[in-house]
Amino acid sequence: MSDRPAIEVKLPAGAQPSDADYALLKAGCEAVVSLCLDSHGEWFKQLKTLEEQDWKVSWGLRWTAEASRGRESESSTAPSINEALTQLNQLVRLHSVEGCP
Repeated sequence: MSDRPAIEVKLPAGAQPSDADYALLKAGCEAVVSLCLDSHGEWFKQLKTLEEQDWKVSWGLRWTAEASRGRESESSTAPSINEALTQLNQLVRLHSVEGCP
């Protein structure tokens, strides 16, 4: 058993989350924990330093989807999981011509 602190979150009464729901909840929670606790807010200090130097900074969380088969690989990044996987699917399809790998 891990000696690291963990957070338990109660789901709404009657919730029946699927495996996909659990994967999304886990990814979202890990992103929030990383933003809040990793490097003790070092990212926030870097952001403020840039802004103090008159840089206008915009940032956001994004989804990354990756696929590999043998020596072939593709990846995409998008604001939503659906967009990332749609882009990835389009890239992967480029490895086939008329259905042939």
